[in-house]
Amino acid sequence: MSQTLDRAIDGYTNSFPNFTLIYSSPDKHLDDLPAYLIEGQYSDPRIWRTEILEIGTLKDGINYFIQYFANL
Repeated sequence: MSQTLDRAIDGYTNSFPNFTLIYSSPDKHLDDLPAYLIEGQYSDPRIWRTEILEIGTLKDGINYFIQYFANL
């Protein structure tokens, strides 16, 4: 699950150069499957500063995730 977490963080870092990771963990569970959790913030010149919370899992080679975005 650590590699999946690292790829997800890299995706945010590459998409938003000012992405700040607040918390991450590869040791969560989602429906009895190993899961990762990401909490971070970024700014986009077109919108407010945004906080993201993402939990994801990998099942049969497919990455499933739930994202929550909040403008701060």
